[in-house]
Amino acid sequence: YQSIVSRYVIPILGGLSVLKITDETFAEFAESLDEYPDKKCLSDRYKKYICSLSRQIIRNLLNFPHLEQKILLIPEFQIQKKIIQLPPEQDLIRLKQYLLKNPEDDTCLGILVAMSTGIRIGELCALQWGDFDLEKGNLIIRRNLQRIRTDEEPDDGKHKGRTQVCIQMPKTTSSIRIIPLADDLTDILRACRKSPEKYLISGRKRAWSEVRTLQYRFSAILKKCQIRPFHFHLLRHAFASRCVELGCDIK
Repeated sequence: YQSIVSRYVIPILGGLSVLKITDETFAEFAESLDEYPDKKCLSDRYKKYICSLSRQIIRNLLNFPHLEQKILLIPEFQIQKKIIQLPPEQDLIRLKQYLLKNPEDDTCLGILVAMSTGIRIGELCALQWGDFDLEKGNLIIRRNLQRIRTDEEPDDGKHKGRTQVCIQMPKTTSSIRIIPLADDLTDILRACRKSPEKYLISGRKRAWSEVRTLQYRFSAILKKCQIRPFHFHLLRHAFASRCVELGCDIK
């Protein structure tokens, strides 16, 4: 959010009173997103995201008794629906076979948990053994790990600014959830169990492994299995697709 506000919102809207921002002003702001020098052409999807964030900021600023509430219209954008291409089923089978052969490698064990539960990569990195109830065969998701900006300097494309890893609440309040574990996965976890404070996937220098490190490890495993590279998040989509195929309620 900070990066988006520094790059796109403040340069255009930063000097305006929120009371003077009209639908026409907002439409002009949306058009100006195509005029930033030294920037790649923004997709309509990303421009709509910037406008939605800006409108939410304006609504929060107007959330005072003496100010009149108003809802700005987000300009229309031609957004093409994304088509998600899942990895071939044979690649997923080959990957799972490799993971099952190497459960003593905590990275393999973590990826296996992700494949079997559909959790996000940040949730996986924040997972500790104390989050498992292996007697009941459950897993509780209550934390998320991500790297965030720590300074207020705008990102000029050359200087990224300082960042730090932050372990915090999951993406949304509904993301705090209990997930049932398959019996075979529960048996594997019992055999590999460590003390509750230990992270499921450890780092070389820290107790935990951060997201980009896990992504590098995941890519290396795909290469070792001779599987065409794909993004880690597609494991979550593949899990959801399998659930629907098996008759689970889609919500």
